Amino acid sequence: MQITGAFLAEHAEIVDGKLNVTGGVLDLVKAPAVGLTNERGEQLALPLSLVTLMQAGPDDEGRPFRMTLEVVSSTGDVIVLGDQEIPGGHRQGENHFWISDFGLTAHATGRVALIASIDGGGSASVPVFVERVDRHPPVA
Repeated sequence: MQITGAFLAEHAEIVDGKLNVTGGVLDLVKAPAVGLTNERGEQLALPLSLVTLMQAGPDDEGRPFRMTLEVVSSTGDVIVLGDQEIPGGHRQGENHFWISDFGLTAHATGRVALIASIDGGGSASVPVFVERVDRHPPVA
C-alpha cells in the first residue's frame, strides 16, 4: 500500500463506499488554545479529518497496515495523534482512502505539519497554518 496524497477537511465520512468531504483542502484553521475549556470544564478541540489517499498493489489484498498520524510544530515538537491498523487492499480496486478524525488544539499560532505514514508505503505531509484561539466562544 502506497500513500499517494493527503488533505485536511472540516469533516469526511464514508457513504455507500464513497468518500464524502465537507470543507476540504484546508490550509488555515483556528484552534482552541491548549487548556481552554467549555463551561463543563472539558478541553476544547477543533474537530478535523485528515484524508489519506492510497494505492494498493497486488500483494496488498487482505494484508493489514499500520497507519500513523503525527503533528509536527514549527519548533520540531512531534505529537502522535493516531496509530492504528488499517485493512489492506481488496478486490474492488486499487485506489483507497483512509479518514483519520482528530481534535486539534494549539500551543501557539504558527505553521504545523500533519504527517500520515504507513508501514512500507511512505508518507504525506500536509502543512497547515494554525491560529490559536484564546477565548470561548471565539470573538468573531
